[in-house]
Parts: sequence; structure tokens; C-alpha cells
Amino acid sequence: MKKIHSFKDYVKEHFEDQLYSSLQSYIEANFSSLRIHSYKISNIDEIEVDNIDIKSVRVFDDINWAIKFEIIVGATLLLKGHYHSDGQEDYCEKWFMYSCTGDLSKSLKDFQINWLTEYNNKNNYEAPLTDKLIPYIENDKYEKYATRILKKIYPEALKQPIKIDSEELARRIGLNVLLRTISADGAVFGQIFFKTSEAELYDKENETFFKEIIRAKTILIDEDASFLYSLGTKNTTIVHECVHYLLHSKAFLFARLYDRSLTRFKCLVEGNQKELVVDDKTTSSMEYQANTLAPKILMPYNTFKSKAQELINITKEDTGKSETIDVLEQVIIDLAKFFGVSRLSAKIRMIEVGYEEAVGTFTYIDGRYVKPHKCKKGVISRNQTACISMRDAAMLMLTNSEFNEVCNDGKYIFVDSHFVLNIPEFVEKDENGYLHLTDYARYHIDECCLLFDISLKKDSIKETKYHSICVLNRDIKTQFQYNIEFHNGYEHYPNDKKTAYLLQAIKKEEALFKKMTNDYLECLKIAKDDRGLSFQDIAEEILMDEKTVRRIFKGESDSRIETLVAVCLALHLPPKVSEHIIKLSPLSFNQHEDKHLLYGFALRSLYGHSMKEIRNKLNQFGVQL
Repeated sequence: MKKIHSFKDYVKEHFEDQLYSSLQSYIEANFSSLRIHSYKISNIDEIEVDNIDIKSVRVFDDINWAIKFEIIVGATLLLKGHYHSDGQEDYCEKWFMYSCTGDLSKSLKDFQINWLTEYNNKNNYEAPLTDKLIPYIENDKYEKYATRILKKIYPEALKQPIKIDSEELARRIGLNVLLRTISADGAVFGQIFFKTSEAELYDKENETFFKEIIRAKTILIDEDASFLYSLGTKNTTIVHECVHYLLHSKAFLFARLYDRSLTRFKCLVEGNQKELVVDDKTTSSMEYQANTLAPKILMPYNTFKSKAQELINITKEDTGKSETIDVLEQVIIDLAKFFGVSRLSAKIRMIEVGYEEAVGTFTYIDGRYVKPHKCKKGVISRNQTACISMRDAAMLMLTNSEFNEVCNDGKYIFVDSHFVLNIPEFVEKDENGYLHLTDYARYHIDECCLLFDISLKKDSIKETKYHSICVLNRDIKTQFQYNIEFHNGYEHYPNDKKTAYLLQAIKKEEALFKKMTNDYLECLKIAKDDRGLSFQDIAEEILMDEKTVRRIFKGESDSRIETLVAVCLALHLPPKVSEHIIKLSPLSFNQHEDKHLLYGFALRSLYGHSMKEIRNKLNQFGVQL
């Protein structure tokens, strides 16, 4: 495929001669009014265009496939005249602006210069296009774009909450929708055909490919393909392709000026074009626009917000719950069903219309469901989270000294995938003896939990332009991987009463640490006596017989690091004490082994949990204790 240049390059290649001759004619017709001066020539008799340089081309949308564009040129002019009795020549440079039109469906063969004037740095049109002829849309203008599209094509959706029929939307635009199996692996979720052409499709029953003629202005949808992993539905996919047609037809037709074999856009489940009709940056921008506008069209801002509040009120009344966060998951499920979108799309839209609490819904960490949680509005930004996996936390302890220090001082404990202040107001035990966040903690995450910055790993999406907010996609189905960075998460430290409780607890643990000596076995005995546990108690906790435990405390057993870790956890020792004992022991961690990494994490962050719960958490990663 030929390389597609900018529209400026195309103008230079195809219309420069016309620009040149038009400028010469303009100068001759407006000779007396041109503001041109020369220090060498007192009386200018003649002006010739010596050269023109196209400085920029500003492109604007117009009806159907037509475009308007302003061409700004810098012209080198040859001035002829006389000074006293001698003939003279001089050169000057002056900028001019052309206003032109052309129809892309006619391959710009109807190119026309409508007027030409001296450049004044002004334009009177709206809706500018890039030099690849896709719209410029600022991030805060997407809602207006979606509303503009609906007002023109589906106005009833702006009056009251309704489910938009995506096939009817396509029909009103003038598009036909066909359902086919496009690929064997489900990699292509949709195509939009601008030209009638032959397409290769897949026969699932016979597991063979076949060819079919697909007419222009057809949307081809693969119902088996998952659009953007967990983001999509059939409705979203159809609207996604409709947006391509509405916004990017001109870009496609411009691309065809360079390559007549182009017939369609082909979209992958990754969210990018299958075959790049323009450069990667422009292709990504087109996908970003389609991805961003599709859910806003299916869930119009005002009517979606109205329906959301209606469902919140109904669900609260039906369940008897008073906190919005506790009914949001059911509301999101109901909204997704009502508007015909995915659960995740509804969740994202909830946040966009002002329900920030939705960030804490449908979260899965380490394969486990995390109860809904929230914080004060505006406290946590879109790229932050209070939820973190055990493995990410363990790695942070190795790589971030500040985070490691915070974990070692005993203030925070890892509960329900949060690092929460270890006080009764925030942490409680359930009927099985497992630790959980209290309801107060879930409703005030900003008061009690550490915060982390979160971003997508570059290699997890292979340069895909991913439009969604990273933290929102940490659901059980996501295939994306994340970078987690510690965020200095104690900006919202508790009040004096909570601080006093923490200080008291820390002083108690510090007193135990001060009792420690430089003798490994003596330290073990001191820790056991401080906790008031018998050898039998410890044996039951670490699943060993009492005789073996006694030998460990006497130093007679060739203990493994796993056993020593289990003993420290059974004694619920604070991190500083455990670290001290292990350093004095003949055993050590191998930080290159995942299980040792998780042992270290358990000692720092799970020491307040029951041994049964600690084992369950480690078993998720195939680590035994």
C-alpha cells in the first residue's frame, strides 16, 4: 500500500500550479491595492510570482463528502520598476490565503478556488479536521459530539431514558447491518464497508473460509467476537462502526486517493484497525473517538443520569439499604440491561455522570471479589486505587523503600486487598475469625487505606489506544496487566483519637522489640512468652506436633524458612520483630523465589490474620505454609 501523506502534501502535489496561476491573476487584478513596498524601487510597475511555498492547510468539514480548506502560502514576488531613470528589480515575500472546496467522493476533481486574499490569520468555519481529515475533538467536547449526533439522528433518546436500537440508528444513517462470523479466532469484531467488495468470511460449521460480496455502506458484525475484551456488546459494536462512518468517511476517502484498493475499516477486539489505512497515530485517534463516543451515544448523559438515580431510589427501597455504594452493583447491572451495554460500560458511565462511588464496584483482586467501597468525592483520582494484589504488594516491598518502611512500622495491615490502618474502627473479624474491613472503612477508604497509582503495562496491549480508565477494568475477566506504584497514601490520616489508639498499639509492639536480644533462640522464647502461647498452641497453628515445635525453640531441629515464618505468624509478631528474629536465625530468604517473596509479604502485612486465612491467601499462588 502506498504511503499516505498529509492533506498539505496532497495539495502541493496536485494543485500547486493552479495556486500559482490564481495568485498571478489576483495580483494583476488587485495591483493598485496591494500593500507592497520596496526600498530599491520607488515606482513598482510590475509584479510577478516567482515562487510559492505552502505554509499550511486548514481543513474544515462540509456537507456530505465535501470539504472546505484554507491554503496559506508564502509567495516570493519579483518587483519591477524604476528609481529615477534606472530600471530596477527587487524581491519581497508576502503571505496569501486561498479558500477552496472539493468533494472527496469525486476524488477532488472538482477542486475549486472560491476566493483569494492577503493573509489575515482568521477563519470563519467550525469543526476543523486534521491533516488526515479526521475531526479534532477535545476531551471535554465528546459529550457535545454525542448529543449532536443523537439530536440529528435519534432525538427521542435525549427526551427520556430509552434503549437505543443500534440497528435502527444504523438504518437512519443509511447503513445496513449484517451478522457474520468474520474470523476463526474472533479477532475481528466489526467492519464498515465504504465500497462494495469481496470479503473473506468463516463458516463455523465446516471450519472453512468462503467469499461473499458485501455492498457499500454495510456494517459487518461478528457476534462471537468480544469487543475490547469486557467492554462490549453487539449494540456497542454497531454504534462504534456508525461513528466511524459519521466521523471518518472523509479520512477513508482521502486515503483512497493514494490507494484505490481500500474498501473498509476492519476493527480488532484490541480496539485498533486491522489494516492501517493511515499512519498508526491517526488510526489510534479514530479508534479512540469511536470507542469514546459509542457508549455516550448509547447512554446519553442526562437521560442516563436520570435513569441511574431512579434505579438507585428503587433499589434502596427494595433492599432497605441506605448507602448508595451498597446498591450500586445491582443498579449497574440493571442499567446495563436497560441500555443494552456491558456492565463495565455502565459502570464507567456512572462515574462520568457523577457517581464516583462506582469506582469501587465489581472489583476482583487475586481472583477474589472485593466488596464495594468508596471515598470522599475528589480524593482519589481516576488513575489511583486503594486495591492492590498480594503479588504487586510483595514486589513493591522489594522495590519501594518508602512503602517497605510503612509496612514495617505496624500501622497498616493487608485486609480485603487494602492496606488499612489496623484499628477496630476499620478492621473486624467475621464469624469464621477472618479479618474484614468494617462498613465504616468501606465507606471511608480515604481515611484508612494507602493509595496506589495504577497504569497499564505497555506490553499488555501492544500499542493499543485504550480509551478506558485503567483502574475501572480490574474485573475478573480483564486480560490487561497493570503497573502499581506507591502513592504516599497517608494524606488523609485519621483524627487524634484514632492516632492515639495507633500510637498505643505501636508502643506495645515497640516494647516487645526492645526486649529482643542478639540471641536467636532467646528472641523466640521472649516472643512466645509475650504472646502467652504454649508449645501445643503453636503446634496446632502451624500444623506440627508439639515435640517438633519444642525442638525448634531449642534449636535442635533443622528448621526450614517456611517453618520459621509459620511460627512468627502464629505468634502474630509485628514485622520488626519477625525481621529481627529471621536475621538472627541460620535461615534466610531467597528473593529470587516467588514463594519467599510472598512469605516476606505475609510477615509484614498478614501477621494480624488467623493462620487459616493466611494459608488460604498463600494457597491462591500455590504457596504452602
